[in-house]
Amino acid sequence: MPSPIRVALVGVGSHARRNVLPAFADADGVELVGVRSRNDAARAEAAATYRVRSYATDEAMLRDRDVDAVYVCTPVGTHGEWIHRALDAGKHVICEKTLVASTKQAEAALAHAEQLDLAVLEAFMFEHHPQWAALQTAIADGAIGAPRSLTARFGFPHLDPSNVRYRADLGGGALLDAGAYPLAAAVGLWGMPDRIEGRLITEPGYDVDTRGAAWLAWDDGRHAHLEWGFGHAYRNEFGVWGSEGTARLARAFSKPPTLATSVSITPQSGDAYEIAVPPANHFARMLTAFGEAIRDGRVQRWHVAARERARLQHAVRKKD
Repeated sequence: MPSPIRVALVGVGSHARRNVLPAFADADGVELVGVRSRNDAARAEAAATYRVRSYATDEAMLRDRDVDAVYVCTPVGTHGEWIHRALDAGKHVICEKTLVASTKQAEAALAHAEQLDLAVLEAFMFEHHPQWAALQTAIADGAIGAPRSLTARFGFPHLDPSNVRYRADLGGGALLDAGAYPLAAAVGLWGMPDRIEGRLITEPGYDVDTRGAAWLAWDDGRHAHLEWGFGHAYRNEFGVWGSEGTARLARAFSKPPTLATSVSITPQSGDAYEIAVPPANHFARMLTAFGEAIRDGRVQRWHVAARERARLQHAVRKKD
């Protein structure tokens, strides 16, 4: 059996503690070997819980020859620096979405990785859930006929004002957080659109965009309408409308590993039905895929996807 990819995680915030760190236990071919955080208490607790190394400095983690890859789990505004530092230290990188805040930064990070024959993989966990695969299979098998359009919504009530999502200096804003999911889903399913229209809205009292929408169109007639935001009633859904029916995902993007899900199919004729999808830890499955891509040298697909997502976000934002 090949040796596991040994990973050190930087950024022991609530997301890492709740979702990423526990997922290593259920992932194949990757091993958590250490954690780094400026929060001494959080770092010590995580290191003790998972019985891994606690790095007191960034340099100690980056110099560790037992680390093959770094999982960057810090705010978006710090991703670029961490990616380049890890690459310069000879480490592969898996980075929380959004990879970086602009197309220029994304191209610089990916070009740097390719120059060094290393990987930079953007962590969109929902793509690794069997629910997403079941949707793609149903569409390919003709369950809804020819796809015509898709819709996606991801939003939730406002968080505490101190949350990093509201910090412009740390890459906050709804587009790079909630909006990243519908955009990634659309381009992941149908590739880059030929036309892109977007709108971002900043509510009074906030320094970052708090909600937004995008309309995408492909030259063959398909189109997509996407919405996202903070300060919304919770929505987490994705749907495709076809010539002979519709397919819908509830809890499309974020879901706990214990949740059984489904793909809802409503045909033009006949009864609606559900394609059952068993519970799965999409973070663990993503980590497994990360390790496989590195071992097999099949990282180009991940790099292409990261470039497309960055271009799409740039077009929606209309600035860099």
